[in-house]
Amino acid sequence: MKIRNLTDNEADELFSFIKDKQFVNHTADAVYQQTGPLREGLTYWIQKHEVNGECARINVIDKNNSWFESFADRLKKELQYSSIGRVYVHKLLPNTKIFKHADRYPYHFLIDRYQIFLKIPENCEIECAQSNEITSNCIFKLNHLESHSYNNTSLENFYIFILDFYHE
Repeated sequence: MKIRNLTDNEADELFSFIKDKQFVNHTADAVYQQTGPLREGLTYWIQKHEVNGECARINVIDKNNSWFESFADRLKKELQYSSIGRVYVHKLLPNTKIFKHADRYPYHFLIDRYQIFLKIPENCEIECAQSNEITSNCIFKLNHLESHSYNNTSLENFYIFILDFYHE
């Protein structure tokens, strides 16, 4: 469900924020790197939560992101949540994709997932419920428990910001 469009200023600041970041494999797990749905893309982790049983542990990956923390806090208040979960940016290089999948690990049942599609290149394919509502620079509430996929058939990088908020 589309929540709103970013302001021009927000979109420019988000793009500037990621411009010089170092993107890496989504996980160090060797099996996931070969078979996981995000295996073709690269991730820049801002905040990562590990769920062990019922407790979550926060690992702040990048401590030099005060602008983004401020943006995420404003969004948390706007959307009326009290706690932020995982936060990361996923980059799809030209001719790469996120394979069709549904997020159904224990952590995923604790959160609502929002995605920001920053400057979607032409010819990108986005498959998810209500994908017809997605536009460049929009904040979209994704039903991550249902199947979704992304295919960057363009000649440009495609960036997706992922922000998870814990259910109240």
